Amino acid sequence: MTAAVSLPMTVAEFNDDKQEAFKKAIAAAAGVSSANVTIVKIESISSVRQEGVTRHVTMRHLLAAGIRIEMSIKVANKNAGDTLLAKMTVTAINTKLQQAGLPVATILEEARTAPNGDVTSTSDADVVGGMLPVIIGAAAGLAVLLAIAFFFYWRYRKKALETKRVTPVSELVSGELGMIPMAPVVTVQNIQA
Repeated sequence: MTAAVSLPMTVAEFNDDKQEAFKKAIAAAAGVSSANVTIVKIESISSVRQEGVTRHVTMRHLLAAGIRIEMSIKVANKNAGDTLLAKMTVTAINTKLQQAGLPVATILEEARTAPNGDVTSTSDADVVGGMLPVIIGAAAGLAVLLAIAFFFYWRYRKKALETKRVTPVSELVSGELGMIPMAPVVTVQNIQA
């Protein structure tokens, strides 16, 4: 199962102790061992208000209003993941975070199960899944172009070999190719009386 939340603190403030407290709070909300909770990624974010909607924008070089935490929770199978999803409510998460001395979280990406119970980063799965058709299409296009290029090379090579054939001497002597100018042939006959 994967999810992403934001906390109103800096990356520096979210030290090892707070990361461990965060993992324990998420584990308590989910009803699993904290060993099954993994923090996949931590990055600074800034909230931007556009058209009445708050959007979270990643800011790597600026001081930010908070941090984005991508997390995953190992589950045995899809059924266990579905049960876990029902437990992972905003209220349950924030109650456990506050009990651990952490600020209230904002849910950026709702919890969801990964295929076959695999643990993946939400953003990495989206990028790879979105790029796969593009990669396959590019490879197929390249294969078609190479096949066309080979066909034309083979055809040109065949024609080139046909035009470089050896010309028989009889054609050269007869002047059919116009390569050797022919002088009139004079024959002498012996006349006997």
